Amino acid sequence: MDRTVLDLDAITPADLPRVGGKAAGLAALARVDGARVPPGFVVTTDAFRDVGPPDAPLPDDLVHAISAALARLGDDAPVAVRSSATAEDLPGTSFAGQHDSFLGVVGRDAVLDAIRRVRASLYSDRARAYRDRHLIPDDAVAMAVVVQRMVPARAAG
Repeated sequence: MDRTVLDLDAITPADLPRVGGKAAGLAALARVDGARVPPGFVVTTDAFRDVGPPDAPLPDDLVHAISAALARLGDDAPVAVRSSATAEDLPGTSFAGQHDSFLGVVGRDAVLDAIRRVRASLYSDRARAYRDRHLIPDDAVAMAVVVQRMVPARAAG
């Protein structure tokens, strides 16, 4: 079974270490009766384990898995590409704003680029400084990336 890309509705609580807090939270919310969570998928920490440095190209098998998941959302549907690091939402730390997110991303190549950029934000000076302040070693955190269909807002604020 491929564990590199999981649909949000396939995530179980046991997947938390490979999908991060945001993806696990979205999956838990989707299991609540009556909750409406836009469809999406997560590129797991397993997918990035052997990729190499943050600017390395994604392997062909991972690109294929992401492309298939994206096709299920609708190839031209705008999506949000968001961080789901394994250390987000720990007691005393939120990591809010420390990793990059991209909204309204359209098209396979743009989504792949946004996934690479979100992954790379784990290694940004901003994220490293935050981990240093909270005494979280770099090797104690891994990045997963959520890709979720965007929903047009009827209201905001």
